[in-house]
Amino acid sequence: MNVFYQVASPTSIYSERIAIIFGFITLVFALAIFFSCRTFVSLMTKLGVKNLLQWKPYKKFYQYHLYYWWLFGIAVLAHVIMGTIHTGLPKSGDPDAGIHWSILILGAVSLVSGIILFFSCRIIPRLISPTLPNINTENKTYFSIFKYHSYYWILFVLSVAVHFIITFIHTGVWPSFH
Repeated sequence: MNVFYQVASPTSIYSERIAIIFGFITLVFALAIFFSCRTFVSLMTKLGVKNLLQWKPYKKFYQYHLYYWWLFGIAVLAHVIMGTIHTGLPKSGDPDAGIHWSILILGAVSLVSGIILFFSCRIIPRLISPTLPNINTENKTYFSIFKYHSYYWILFVLSVAVHFIITFIHTGVWPSFH
């Protein structure tokens, strides 16, 4: 059997579909994180929207920023596992190896930029303060990381967007059986 013309197995298609579902769930939580971030509030203030935190529905949404991170982390983990189950490590005989490598590499860049974004977030002192009481946003070491938080968002958004575009080129919104 020629490996270049193998038909995708139903298991492969289902793992691809599940990876895509988790990808969309991950995207929803990434948007929740962004829209509940101080960076978004600052951006809206610069665009002329004043007192966003005075609006009760937004303030309620904003207060769960830390929980969106936890849900995002779980969704990312599930997405990575299913994506890896689907592609494995692409081999040269796989006709989709090139695009799978591109998707995996951009996914890894997105993951790393998401981790950098997380550790530059102001919620970190609240998470680690029970173990390190001297850590706060006024701490010079921590602030040297935090002050670039908005720029890390740019890196994250760009890497996720390119990952999404290449995945869309490969599968469309929903992969079909070959």
